Amino acid sequence: MNFRCGLIVAAMGILSSPAHADFDFQNLSMGFGLAKTSYSENSTSLVPTSALQTVTPPASGSVSSVVLDVAYEFYTSSSFSYSVVGFVPVVGSGSQRILQGGLSANWYFQSLSSKGVFIDDSSTMQFKPTWSYYVGLTTAADYLVYSTTTAQKNDVFFNLAAQVGVRHAFTEDWGGKVEASIGRGIGIETSSINMRFVLAATYYFDH
Repeated sequence: MNFRCGLIVAAMGILSSPAHADFDFQNLSMGFGLAKTSYSENSTSLVPTSALQTVTPPASGSVSSVVLDVAYEFYTSSSFSYSVVGFVPVVGSGSQRILQGGLSANWYFQSLSSKGVFIDDSSTMQFKPTWSYYVGLTTAADYLVYSTTTAQKNDVFFNLAAQVGVRHAFTEDWGGKVEASIGRGIGIETSSINMRFVLAATYYFDH
């Protein structure tokens, strides 16, 4: 079915006819995963404010959380989509936690991005890929709460991450996906490496 759908999409780019494919669908994914941030404090954020203040060495460590991960994906073509993404902690490392909200873009390869509708003058035909494979980039703002030997601190940082994932359709609308990402975070107080692994259920919304 994926091969036949690929032929349909390719033919529409060659033939000059009013026939076209509509990928105006949205997809909601929600599931659980593991997010881990390995951080180190920036030395410049620890400059003393007075001559009497003692500066402790920069702290480093990691914060891991079981997270509820949510993404709402908009498909614009047979190979591209963009999403509003985010996660909140469900189980964390005590009072330490990590939250995220941002935008992502995915490029699909060896498969169609989503189900679609082939439309010509006389008929319509809906099709959907059983498997979809993608790579992408995410830009996000993350909120980190972490503990050092002297205090509990927090930081907001910009995170740029690359992700790879696979989605499988179980029914016409329901499916599942697995996604993993790794990114680099730069904040006022910290620099970090951020990893995430998610297993989620997906659901299509018709346009």
